[in-house]
Amino acid sequence: MTRNLIILVLTTFVLLSCTKEETPTLDPPFDKVQGLDGTWEVSSAAIIDEQSVLKDEIDLSDFYTADPSSLMRLTFNSVDFSYSVEEGEGINYFGSGGNWEYDDPNFPAYIYLYTQADSVADTIVLQMGTTVNEFINNLDLKFPRECNSTVVSAYRFSFQRQ
Repeated sequence: MTRNLIILVLTTFVLLSCTKEETPTLDPPFDKVQGLDGTWEVSSAAIIDEQSVLKDEIDLSDFYTADPSSLMRLTFNSVDFSYSVEEGEGINYFGSGGNWEYDDPNFPAYIYLYTQADSVADTIVLQMGTTVNEFINNLDLKFPRECNSTVVSAYRFSFQRQ
């Protein structure tokens, strides 16, 4: 009896261990370039003291969102890599529009805005606080401010997809 039970258990174990395991497949990664495509409306802003150990912040949201009918909007086009700015409340640090690109389209850490105003070209470097795709509806951008090549403060802007 015990011998038959052992044979039955071993046979079951052998049969179960021979089943083919499924190999999981990964979906292709989300396209971060197309993820930025569309219009983004400012929802909050802050200035950060980058020299402070605690990274002290001052909330500037009321300055940028006091009038809900006049909110700053950024519109990015992933086809021709152009962008435009619809000014609203607060100071516009993004220029009036131009072209944009990521530092790395697959794993963006920075976005470069290339503007042109009065025949003066400028490049605005923004640190990505969030990586966006077609399903993420918030965009965080950080605009560092330097003094003698040292980042002393940064503006952090949060936007919502429209």
